Amino acid sequence: PMPDPMSTRGTGLGRFRWIWQGNLRQRLTLGMAIVISGLMTAVSSIHLIERRDAIEHATQTRALAISRTFAMMGAAAVLDNLFRIQDALGRYADDPDVLSIAVIDPDRMIVAATDPSRIGLALLDPLLSRAQELRQEVIAQTSTKDGTAVLVVIEPLRNEPDIAAWVQLEYSLASMNRQLAHAAIELTFLTILL
Repeated sequence: PMPDPMSTRGTGLGRFRWIWQGNLRQRLTLGMAIVISGLMTAVSSIHLIERRDAIEHATQTRALAISRTFAMMGAAAVLDNLFRIQDALGRYADDPDVLSIAVIDPDRMIVAATDPSRIGLALLDPLLSRAQELRQEVIAQTSTKDGTAVLVVIEPLRNEPDIAAWVQLEYSLASMNRQLAHAAIELTFLTILL
């Protein structure tokens, strides 16, 4: 008698091997699924990197625009009009992305700030020390005590040829991180769907 084909299939790995070898359509389907998934993952990754770069650039551009607004006015205009500068800083108090802006004199004392209670405090900040040593703008990413990612921009207020004061901006990156997470979820879902 002839052996029963069902009995030669076995169980587990042997059964999978029998199905794999015995069915060209399943091999092609699985192969195409792997190729398409690989391509979609690669395309999604590249697209996500491009979106991340665009979002980071837009965020940094906005933070720099805010800090450079004061730098472009010049040190004399800022320091001679602290009342008006303090009023202008108050406009950023409702912006959820702007955590703080401070105008700091050469002795590291805050002379104007979005939070008026900080005026008169001495600022001991390693980034400010670095900016003073380099005598130029410093941009760095850090985090607050509660773990919020922050972009810190320290911009010199020049009174040619000297630097008469500094502007320090702390800009929250929480909104940027939410956009990046949303883009990652969106692309992952699209890849799985396809």
